[in-house]
Amino acid sequence: MIVIIDADIISCLAKIKRFQLLQKLFQNAQFIIPQRVYEEIIRAEREGYTFVDSIFSLINDGILDLPILTSDEILKIKDFEESMNLHFGEIEAIVLALREGAILLSNDSKVKKEVQRLNLGIEIFNLEDLISTLIDVGELTSENDIKQLIEEIENKDRVLIRNKMYLLQKVSKG
Repeated sequence: MIVIIDADIISCLAKIKRFQLLQKLFQNAQFIIPQRVYEEIIRAEREGYTFVDSIFSLINDGILDLPILTSDEILKIKDFEESMNLHFGEIEAIVLALREGAILLSNDSKVKKEVQRLNLGIEIFNLEDLISTLIDVGELTSENDIKQLIEEIENKDRVLIRNKMYLLQKVSKG
């Protein structure tokens, strides 16, 4: 299984130091970040953000791969740029997901909308989907675990988890 990770997800997991959640959820998966995501990480490092150090460690340890696009894929990105209202890195992630038959992790709702609009057939997970699935597979088993994870995400990455109550109820029903 191959999992493509967009900048918003990889940076969030780096900030809260919880990449291992993906490894538990997608066991034996190959994790990929697009070249443009890597470039965003380098820009963040130049701006003094230290969370990127853990991402560089994942790359150095061979846990995160950086694939090279083919010339046909570069042309496909250009085509998608004209038809999608997304940033270049997100389009690159979609093209890689199509090539690899991969799951795409992105917290940008526009990515999911564009993939559905064009009927591309890519499975996409946002942060809430990941938390929900971690509950389903028994990796998050208590309300306290979920509250702590959500609090870390919201405080360290400044991302609002909208469906907190649903996630908390889901674990209490399990």
